[in-house]
Amino acid sequence: MCQPPFYYPLDTKPYDFKNLQQAIGFYQTLSTLPWPTLRKTNKLLRLDDNHPDLAIMRQQLLLLGDLSAPYTDPDTAGSNEYFDIHLEQALMHFQQRHGIKVDGILGPQSRKALNIPPAHRIQQLALNIHRQNQFAEKISNRFIQVNIPEFRLRLFDQQKLLLEMKTIVGRKTRKTPVFDTHIQALVINPSWNVPRSIAFKDILPRWQADPSIWHGKTCRYSPAGTHPPRLLRKI
Repeated sequence: MCQPPFYYPLDTKPYDFKNLQQAIGFYQTLSTLPWPTLRKTNKLLRLDDNHPDLAIMRQQLLLLGDLSAPYTDPDTAGSNEYFDIHLEQALMHFQQRHGIKVDGILGPQSRKALNIPPAHRIQQLALNIHRQNQFAEKISNRFIQVNIPEFRLRLFDQQKLLLEMKTIVGRKTRKTPVFDTHIQALVINPSWNVPRSIAFKDILPRWQADPSIWHGKTCRYSPAGTHPPRLLRKI
């Protein structure tokens, strides 16, 4: 069986960069190399598995710097197709950097992210530089930033991170818009009137399939014709 070429990691890691322009330089170097590609499949691979795809993932993580260096595991010497603890930790590091569920499992989402070629990453970084420049013109000393792909919210004050938490964003078919605005008030634990699109496209079909789905939930239903009309309300 023909073994894929073995790659040694580059000296610079993308997550060590102080700015996006340096990251572009890193990916420009990567773009000169053939990029190994994983098969498109729903097959899940995890710790202690053996599979040819793991040799490819090992190459990718090594090139990207998530897998720190070549090593020899005395129990699996000579096998690049074995999912050992080092490979799991490297994959989890990659998942964390890219806003993917950090579970150490090679699934469809991680496969898709690993297969993105360096040339495409360069385009993404260039777009983010453009967005950052636009944001920098309006930035204040105290602001909230929502990283939509990462599902994270961060509060900064005088360039210091004060608060970080998970947040909910729109799905791919109904994306959260990119915008900036001034915050004038903050409501803690508010009631929430479900938007009409979510009510009709997401909630009502589930309700029709299972009328008991909202039993015990902190929701209230207002029949049509009420003023103002409300389908569901989080209370």
